[in-house]
Amino acid sequence: MSNDGRPPSSEHLDLVRTLAELAREFAGSRQVRTIDEVLDHVLAVSVELIEPADHASVRLAGGVPGPAESNRTSSDVAAALDRVQRRPGDGPSIDVLSRPADSDVDLAAVVAGPVHRWPDLAEVADDVGVRALAALPLAMHERTLGVLTLYSSSTAAFDEDSLTVATAIAAHAAIAVQSLQKEAQFRSGLASRDIIGQAKGMLMERFEVDSVQAFEMLSKLSQNNNRPLHRLAADIVEAGAKLRYPSA
Repeated sequence: MSNDGRPPSSEHLDLVRTLAELAREFAGSRQVRTIDEVLDHVLAVSVELIEPADHASVRLAGGVPGPAESNRTSSDVAAALDRVQRRPGDGPSIDVLSRPADSDVDLAAVVAGPVHRWPDLAEVADDVGVRALAALPLAMHERTLGVLTLYSSSTAAFDEDSLTVATAIAAHAAIAVQSLQKEAQFRSGLASRDIIGQAKGMLMERFEVDSVQAFEMLSKLSQNNNRPLHRLAADIVEAGAKLRYPSA
């Protein structure tokens, strides 16, 4: 039953099924592996499922692991509108990223409205035929991972129903981004431990010390040179490889 006591329509049931399938795809798909692929998929789904959305973009917050360019757009129009929004007050995308995240993101966390609310943005939007927008945080555990921004050619776009769907998509996107972030951190940790182990082995062989002493040597060198331990270890491994295999 719906909130007003009426049975749900077939359209609503189809939407629920689509969102459920989207959640499963974001959570378990083996086809979507990189941050770029996840964000591009979010854009495609947003434009497909949210009827007023003609264009969309996703921008990741600073500090979220990903490619150097952490802003993805569905079209040149979305790219042009995103370029205008560089500082708080220039548009809703940066405003949403600047806010403290709410672990229970709802429609109150969404910035939506006609583009004339932001004069600099409105000038560009007028040239490309965009009249309204909505920006939704990708939030997880009181942390804003990014923002999903939707653009429409209709001034009356983004009612409560469309924003409910957009909020659900943003929530699923946040889960997917966080999952990839944790996976990247895990793989990075494994790689660091591996390279440190190689460096320890080289020191043990070269200076006839045990594993504990080799690690103490690495730690001391790291402190004295003010360099992260895994980077120092990588330098030692590289230097050792060059010594073993000199160029002709």
